[in-house]
Amino acid sequence: MDHQDLAAELHDLQAEYQQTRQRLATMQDGWAGNTATARAKGRQVSATVDGRGRLTEVRFHGQGYRSMPAAELGTLVVETVNRAHADVQRQLWASAAGYLPTGVTVDDVVGGDFNWASTLSAEIRLPALVQDLLDRADAAPAAPTPTPDGR
Repeated sequence: MDHQDLAAELHDLQAEYQQTRQRLATMQDGWAGNTATARAKGRQVSATVDGRGRLTEVRFHGQGYRSMPAAELGTLVVETVNRAHADVQRQLWASAAGYLPTGVTVDDVVGGDFNWASTLSAEIRLPALVQDLLDRADAAPAAPTPTPDGR
Protein backbone atom coordinates (compact mmCIF):
# COMPACT_ATOMS: atom_id res chain seq x y z
CA MET A 1 0.00 0.00 0.00
CA ASP A 2 1.51 3.32 -1.01
CA HIS A 3 1.07 6.68 0.70
CA GLN A 4 -1.75 7.76 -1.64
CA ASP A 5 -3.70 4.58 -0.90
CA LEU A 6 -3.15 5.07 2.82
CA ALA A 7 -4.22 8.71 2.63
CA ALA A 8 -7.36 7.78 0.70
CA GLU A 9 -8.23 5.07 3.22
CA LEU A 10 -7.67 7.42 6.16
CA HIS A 11 -9.83 10.10 4.51
CA ASP A 12 -12.59 7.49 3.99
CA LEU A 13 -12.37 6.50 7.67
CA GLN A 14 -12.54 10.15 8.70
CA ALA A 15 -15.59 10.78 6.49
CA GLU A 16 -17.34 7.69 7.86
CA TYR A 17 -16.62 8.81 11.41
CA GLN A 18 -18.00 12.30 10.70
CA GLN A 19 -21.18 10.85 9.15
CA THR A 20 -21.75 8.57 12.12
CA ARG A 21 -21.09 11.41 14.54
CA GLN A 22 -23.59 13.64 12.72
CA ARG A 23 -26.25 10.90 12.66
CA LEU A 24 -25.83 10.37 16.41
CA ALA A 25 -26.02 14.12 17.11
CA THR A 26 -29.17 14.39 14.99
CA MET A 27 -30.70 11.43 16.81
CA GLN A 28 -29.88 12.94 20.21
CA ASP A 29 -31.28 16.34 19.22
CA GLY A 30 -34.49 14.61 18.13
CA TRP A 31 -34.79 12.93 21.50
CA ALA A 32 -35.11 16.27 23.24
CA GLY A 33 -38.32 16.95 21.29
CA ASN A 34 -39.94 13.61 22.08
CA THR A 35 -42.83 13.50 24.50
CA ALA A 36 -45.35 10.91 25.54
CA THR A 37 -48.68 11.36 27.28
CA ALA A 38 -50.53 8.59 29.06
CA ARG A 39 -54.04 8.69 30.43
CA ALA A 40 -55.29 6.56 33.30
CA LYS A 41 -57.76 3.79 32.48
CA GLY A 42 -60.56 5.65 34.20
CA ARG A 43 -59.44 8.79 32.33
CA GLN A 44 -59.23 10.85 35.54
CA VAL A 45 -55.49 11.62 35.19
CA SER A 46 -53.06 12.21 32.35
CA ALA A 47 -49.29 12.69 32.51
CA THR A 48 -46.74 13.91 29.96
CA VAL A 49 -43.05 13.04 30.04
CA ASP A 50 -40.36 14.56 27.82
CA GLY A 51 -37.52 12.84 25.98
CA ARG A 52 -35.22 13.25 28.96
CA GLY A 53 -37.67 11.41 31.19
CA ARG A 54 -38.83 14.53 33.04
CA LEU A 55 -42.46 14.85 34.04
CA THR A 56 -43.71 17.98 32.29
CA GLU A 57 -47.42 17.90 33.01
CA VAL A 58 -50.04 16.19 35.16
CA ARG A 59 -53.70 16.90 34.50
CA PHE A 60 -56.80 15.89 36.38
CA HIS A 61 -59.88 15.39 34.22
CA GLY A 62 -63.51 15.52 35.27
CA GLN A 63 -64.51 15.26 38.91
CA GLY A 64 -64.00 11.52 39.54
CA TYR A 65 -60.54 11.97 41.02
CA ARG A 66 -61.97 14.18 43.80
CA SER A 67 -63.82 11.31 45.44
CA MET A 68 -60.89 8.90 45.28
CA PRO A 69 -59.02 8.01 48.47
CA ALA A 70 -55.64 9.78 48.55
CA ALA A 71 -53.63 6.55 48.38
CA GLU A 72 -55.63 5.34 45.37
CA LEU A 73 -55.21 8.68 43.58
CA GLY A 74 -51.48 8.65 44.34
CA THR A 75 -51.15 5.14 42.92
CA LEU A 76 -53.09 6.17 39.84
CA VAL A 77 -50.81 9.17 39.26
CA VAL A 78 -47.65 7.07 39.69
CA GLU A 79 -48.92 4.35 37.32
CA THR A 80 -49.90 6.95 34.71
CA VAL A 81 -46.53 8.73 34.92
CA ASN A 82 -44.73 5.38 34.63
CA ARG A 83 -46.73 4.50 31.50
CA ALA A 84 -45.87 7.86 29.90
CA HIS A 85 -42.22 7.32 30.81
CA ALA A 86 -42.25 3.83 29.28
CA ASP A 87 -43.88 5.21 26.11
CA VAL A 88 -41.23 7.89 25.63
CA GLN A 89 -38.49 5.32 26.24
CA ARG A 90 -39.96 3.12 23.51
CA GLN A 91 -39.89 6.11 21.15
CA LEU A 92 -36.25 6.77 21.95
CA TRP A 93 -35.23 3.15 21.49
CA ALA A 94 -37.16 2.94 18.23
CA SER A 95 -35.23 5.94 16.90
CA ALA A 96 -31.97 4.23 17.91
CA ALA A 97 -32.89 0.91 16.24
CA GLY A 98 -31.10 1.93 13.04
CA TYR A 99 -27.81 1.89 14.92
CA LEU A 100 -28.17 -1.66 16.16
CA PRO A 101 -26.37 -4.56 14.52
CA THR A 102 -28.36 -6.62 12.03
CA GLY A 103 -30.72 -9.06 13.73
CA VAL A 104 -30.59 -7.31 17.12
CA THR A 105 -33.81 -5.80 18.42
CA VAL A 106 -34.39 -2.96 20.83
CA ASP A 107 -35.98 -5.49 23.20
CA ASP A 108 -32.72 -7.50 23.16
CA VAL A 109 -30.75 -4.44 24.22
CA VAL A 110 -33.22 -3.08 26.77
CA GLY A 111 -33.81 -6.53 28.24
CA GLY A 112 -30.08 -7.07 28.74
CA ASP A 113 -30.00 -10.04 26.34
CA PHE A 114 -27.50 -8.40 23.98
CA ASN A 115 -23.77 -8.17 24.62
CA TRP A 116 -22.32 -5.07 22.94
CA ALA A 117 -18.78 -6.41 23.29
CA SER A 118 -19.74 -9.31 21.02
CA THR A 119 -20.15 -6.89 18.10
CA LEU A 120 -16.72 -5.38 18.45
CA SER A 121 -13.55 -7.12 17.40
CA ALA A 122 -10.93 -7.55 20.09
CA GLU A 123 -8.45 -5.92 17.72
CA ILE A 124 -8.76 -2.98 15.40
CA ARG A 125 -7.67 -3.79 11.86
CA LEU A 126 -5.56 -0.96 10.50
CA PRO A 127 -4.13 -0.44 7.04
CA ALA A 128 -0.89 -2.42 6.66
CA LEU A 129 1.29 0.68 6.45
CA VAL A 130 -0.19 2.17 9.64
CA GLN A 131 0.17 -1.17 11.46
CA ASP A 132 3.79 -1.37 10.30
CA LEU A 133 4.47 2.11 11.67
CA LEU A 134 2.89 1.18 14.99
CA ASP A 135 4.88 -2.06 15.18
CA ARG A 136 8.11 -0.14 14.53
CA ALA A 137 7.25 2.41 17.20
CA ASP A 138 6.50 -0.37 19.70
CA ALA A 139 9.82 -2.10 18.91
CA ALA A 140 11.93 1.05 19.14
CA PRO A 141 13.88 1.55 22.35
CA ALA A 142 12.40 4.14 24.67
CA ALA A 143 13.97 7.56 24.47
CA PRO A 144 15.96 8.50 27.55
CA THR A 145 14.10 10.65 30.02
CA PRO A 146 15.75 14.07 30.38
CA THR A 147 17.03 15.04 33.77
CA PRO A 148 15.73 18.16 35.54
CA ASP A 149 18.74 20.13 34.27
CA GLY A 150 17.78 19.26 30.65
CA ARG A 151 20.44 16.58 29.99
